[in-house]
Amino acid sequence: TPAGAATQLQLAKGESGEVGGATVRFVGFDLEAGGTNALAQMTGGGMVTLGARLEVTHDGASETLVPLYKFNGAGRVEAPPTPLPGGGQVLLTAIDATRGTAQLDFFGLPGGGAGTPARLSVDVTQKPLIQLVWYGLYVVLAGGILATGQRLREALLLERLGAAKGAGKGSDGG
Repeated sequence: TPAGAATQLQLAKGESGEVGGATVRFVGFDLEAGGTNALAQMTGGGMVTLGARLEVTHDGASETLVPLYKFNGAGRVEAPPTPLPGGGQVLLTAIDATRGTAQLDFFGLPGGGAGTPARLSVDVTQKPLIQLVWYGLYVVLAGGILATGQRLREALLLERLGAAKGAGKGSDGG
């Protein structure tokens, strides 16, 4: 996670919240934020891009921002940061479509102090029985090679027997 002071807001459509001296109002979801329709992206099976349309008022000036949330069916999620007027960044980190809410994380806001340090979360797993799967694969491959060799030998033997029978009829004269 990025370093800096983190503030989190969960807003429903039309709700506002205060963060870092700015007022943030969640206008609604933007299904066209990625350049193509999110519903069309879902049927295509690729990466789906949704946006949350925000109206940010800072020092009397309003600006519309659209932080993005990208995901696919395999569970891959991306939430690129969007710069805020007056400093800092906002990330759209979760969407609850049934309740119509968006979870927004704000980082690097002015006056945030030292903030939270950067964190890295790593999941290291060890699968000790995976060697059995590989050994099984080797046994299956060896069996396939032996069976193919045996079938080839049988085919050559049948070919020789057929050639020998054909040669035997020709020398008999009749």
